Formats: sequence, structure tokens, C-alpha cells
Amino acid sequence: MAWCSWTKSARRIWSATCLPCCVPIAGFLAKNPAGGQHHLCFEVADIHAAIADLTAKGARVLGTPRIGAHGTPIVFVHPRDMGGVLIELMETPAEH
Repeated sequence: MAWCSWTKSARRIWSATCLPCCVPIAGFLAKNPAGGQHHLCFEVADIHAAIADLTAKGARVLGTPRIGAHGTPIVFVHPRDMGGVLIELMETPAEH
């Protein structure tokens, strides 16, 4: 997978170009050859507090936090509970 990243302050826009069948997003790109929005990511100060808040409101978190691309904990929230959009929560990196 090749990534292009544009960063301005805490905002990041990533554009993905996928190499054949080697990454999880390959299926999304195969189903959407014209592209599209895969997910939105929000930085949170405390990922465990954010998970507790969302689950208390009925949202389903997909798995447990794991280390993401920026070296900080991430977790995804089921799109059916978020208006049809896959949501990623990323704990704010220490350098912020």
C-alpha cells in the first residue's frame, strides 16, 4: 500500500493506493473503484475513557485498543452505531 499524507496541525488527510490484496483496505477499494471515504479518525485524550463513554451510549467497539500507525493506541467503532460511518479513535500522541 502506498500512502500520501497531508498534515496541517492535528488534521490529517490520507489518500490510499492499494497494492494487490495485501492490506485490509484492499477489499474496500475493490468494491469502490472510484474511491470514497473509508473512515474518519478522531483524536481522544484517553482512549479507555472514550470507549467507556461510547459503550455506555450503546455503541459497539470493534476489538480492544491496539497500537496504530502513529505509535498510539487506536480502536474502531462499528459503523452501524455511528450513522453508517466507520469511526477510528486514536489516542493523542505524546508530542501534542
